[in-house]
Amino acid sequence: MSLVPSLSMVEDRRKDLKPLALGSLQAHSDKITGGLGIPMDALPSILLMLIARQFKFIVMRGTKFRYRSATLHRFLLEMKLTEEDMPLAEDT
Repeated sequence: MSLVPSLSMVEDRRKDLKPLALGSLQAHSDKITGGLGIPMDALPSILLMLIARQFKFIVMRGTKFRYRSATLHRFLLEMKLTEEDMPLAEDT
């Protein structure tokens, strides 16, 4: 997963921003890759947490895979998983 700083998500602009997607996933024969746009001002905090190995999971919500691609609408970087992070199969 690649976290990509986005200039369109600067603090004063993102109040009115309604993006169609935050990122995407692509399925390959041996792995899944993806990219997520993050606000530029959040990058230092996220990098510190990643360097300290505090984030253990990324929880993503989006479309189902179609033609080996899926669109992401929501994501959370988490230190631990909770039951609400793991929906039942019928909820997905």
